[in-house]
Amino acid sequence: MKVKQRSVCQTCRTRKLGCDGKRPECSQCVLTGRKCDGYQSNWTFVLQNDHSSRSPSVPNQRDIQMAMPQGKPESLAISGLSGSQKQVTGAGIEASFQPGSVLNPTRPPWDDLPGLVVECYIPEDEITSITDFAESKRSRICGSWLAAIPKILGKSDRDCVLRATLRALATSILPQNPQMGGSSLDRVESYDAAIQAVRKGLTVSGYAFHSVFMAAVMCIALAEIMFPNSAIAFTAHVNGIGNLLQTQRVEQYRSGVFHTLFVGFRPILIIQAFRCRRPTFLASVPWIYVPFSTYRASPIQSLLSEAAAIPSLLQQIDMLLSDPCQGSSHDVINLVEYFMAALDNLENWEIRLRTENTEPHYWPVFPDTHITGASPHDGYTWYPNITMANVYTHLWAFRIICLSEISKLASLPSFIPEIQSSSWQFDFNYTQENMIVLSKQICMSMEYLIQDRMRLFGPASTFFPLQAAYRVFQMDDPRHRDSIACIEDIVDRLVKKGLQSAPHIVFGERNSLPTT
Repeated sequence: MKVKQRSVCQTCRTRKLGCDGKRPECSQCVLTGRKCDGYQSNWTFVLQNDHSSRSPSVPNQRDIQMAMPQGKPESLAISGLSGSQKQVTGAGIEASFQPGSVLNPTRPPWDDLPGLVVECYIPEDEITSITDFAESKRSRICGSWLAAIPKILGKSDRDCVLRATLRALATSILPQNPQMGGSSLDRVESYDAAIQAVRKGLTVSGYAFHSVFMAAVMCIALAEIMFPNSAIAFTAHVNGIGNLLQTQRVEQYRSGVFHTLFVGFRPILIIQAFRCRRPTFLASVPWIYVPFSTYRASPIQSLLSEAAAIPSLLQQIDMLLSDPCQGSSHDVINLVEYFMAALDNLENWEIRLRTENTEPHYWPVFPDTHITGASPHDGYTWYPNITMANVYTHLWAFRIICLSEISKLASLPSFIPEIQSSSWQFDFNYTQENMIVLSKQICMSMEYLIQDRMRLFGPASTFFPLQAAYRVFQMDDPRHRDSIACIEDIVDRLVKKGLQSAPHIVFGERNSLPTT
């Protein structure tokens, strides 16, 4: 069966006027200055083979600011939450959600959504320090911003948008934990309600600049990694968060809730810049130093500061390769030097990290596969905590990208004579071997990150390193089929954990590495 929603607003229905069904307010009401009373949320169910009924119209993607994920149950086409009433008032946004009989009665209480999300998302070893939230403490992992949600809700009475998106995040997680309740229908309905609430929030003057709204969009983006084929919506909301962050002065992110939200989503914004091969405002000097002028940056945040300028170089390479005739040998040489400098900076950063912390940062282990049930390979790389695991897997991914781009530039005809020059202190012959070694290190680290006690945060943090490693192995597929199979097995395990966007992100995103 599929679902058809009535597309005439209550105002036009009462006045018996034509209505174009636009949301949140129809054009008729906007043009005449009337208050649009919204739309009925009752559903009409028709059989799939009933061709006499017109299919619901599909809105133009350019008219949608907050996109819906493409993955939904095939039997339903849902564009709203049944039993949900929302209205905008002078005091802000008000909403009441009345779950219907389709919701699982055995689910945990919904009055502690933040606690539920933290329990499912944050690694076991981090929960104690994170739930004891204090502004003066430095967050070790990026997901710790979730612990600030109760504080945000406690300060604002305009919190229904955040509650709606937090509910969407919770219901996106629960279907993967049957013992905790929840269903696939729950998550689609909750996601739809959250999108509608966010759209309403955009219509309230000044509300989009509030920390509540920022946290709400962040929850939506996290929920979307649990859906298949949600890359377009995820990218739209990540970009939206970047725009929201820039609505505040950079000094606003030195401390307090805004600082917590900033450090929580900064990694995703920088990684997205790598995937899109576009510069990010986070690479500018004020955005690197000012937010961490009160509280020192964690190791992963410090690493991201070193890498934030690399996406700008990726864009320059794309521009150069789009029209090689326009690029001179001088341009190519400059880009190679920039990437070599980036590699030097990453190496120096690692030296400083090891100087500050002399304890072992990682070590090899060789588990008994008959006992653990793990896939046999050369062994694993183990870490003292998830912070170090994230640091090194991302550090290796950044190095892979730099080496790959240098290799790409070195193959250009305009640069070949320069390679033979004694002035170059870079061994281009071992670039490919170095990339393979780093890629294997990433694969050997996955078992640590996807173990059950890392909850969802650990597995979700594997996407970018896995993508970098996969592209390297793809360049010489016959030699590395075992490694490719290993990554495919890891991605299958990520999907089983509920991260249904993993195949698209790891295998299907825009290729930031050469494939030939």
